[in-house]
Amino acid sequence: MSRCLVILSWCLAVGWLSVATARPAAGPASRPAKARARAKAPARAKAATTGKAGSTADHRVQKRKASNRFRQSASPRSRPAPVSAAPTPRRPAKRGTAQSAKRVRAKSPVRTADKRSKAAARWAQVIKSPVKVVGPSGVQEVTVPVFVNGLGMRFSRVPPGKFTMGSPATERGRNDDERAYPTRFRQPYFISTTEVTVGQWRRFIQASGFAWDHWSEVALVSPTDDHPIVYVSWADAAAFCKWLSKIDRAAYRLPGEAEWEYACRAGAATAFSFGDEPRPGLMAYDGREVTAFPVTAFPANRWGLYGMHGNVWEWCRDWYRKTSSWSRPTTSRTAPPRGDARNIRSGSWQDTADYCRSANRSGRWPEGRYEDLGFRVVRTGP
Repeated sequence: MSRCLVILSWCLAVGWLSVATARPAAGPASRPAKARARAKAPARAKAATTGKAGSTADHRVQKRKASNRFRQSASPRSRPAPVSAAPTPRRPAKRGTAQSAKRVRAKSPVRTADKRSKAAARWAQVIKSPVKVVGPSGVQEVTVPVFVNGLGMRFSRVPPGKFTMGSPATERGRNDDERAYPTRFRQPYFISTTEVTVGQWRRFIQASGFAWDHWSEVALVSPTDDHPIVYVSWADAAAFCKWLSKIDRAAYRLPGEAEWEYACRAGAATAFSFGDEPRPGLMAYDGREVTAFPVTAFPANRWGLYGMHGNVWEWCRDWYRKTSSWSRPTTSRTAPPRGDARNIRSGSWQDTADYCRSANRSGRWPEGRYEDLGFRVVRTGP
């Protein structure tokens, strides 16, 4: 029992000693926060008045701020780039990404030049073979360069130049709508050497599915694939040009009236490209046959174009007007904006020679399909 009392008194003594040592001594630190703030207020006011720091801690803070400002001004990252400095090069995209492929295609003139050269090579298949042409001096055999497109159609290059469109007042068979005036072409163009043939039209119908079914009527007038296609409206001919432009990746259209006459004359100022008088062996006219002729049945003019006088009429892209007072001299002819009929040129194998002259003009309803009316096409650009 006495031992337990001794142990208990020893524990109480140890606990009292630990509490006594943990209690802080009386002084400024033991005072409340408000009392400490009131005590430091006179010192701060004095420091503000004299300009000196109130304590060592405040002096250290100000020194640290000044040191940080010095480091920032000395750091190269904080300095502005000079005005004359070169811009930072753009980081190239990773190889194999879609962005890098697009950038390579946009900045690769070699690939673009290759595509253009291939397209030019397809068009520049020039055939230099002897061709029978007819001029004022008669029929002769010359070499005319002929360009071939992707469909196998042949074209002649019409050079730039000027001529007098229309006919003089003294020309036999002249009409009132053939007033003569100067016309100029500043750019060359290509025109097909023949009318569009039955074979070429058949390929168009089969490839495009165009709604056209007049084969029975065509067979009575143009029995073979080498004959000119007939029974085609103006819209049918325009659809062929649109299809040809798509598959050959070039611009095809119907010839303008001035383009047609300029190509027909081939530099001649006479009623026909070979003179002022018609010749039965050089053109198809007067209804001497019951059908049309093959497109190369007669000699070509001096620019290598067949069938420009007779055989079948040919659609032009312009609207027809009997008066030509709206034309612009010294420039290529500007077509009227609208009308009721489309221009046709050339005459046909059923007409007299007066209708087959270079300057003869006529027009027909664009919705109609006729047994003596076909077309040829023009290609613009290279």
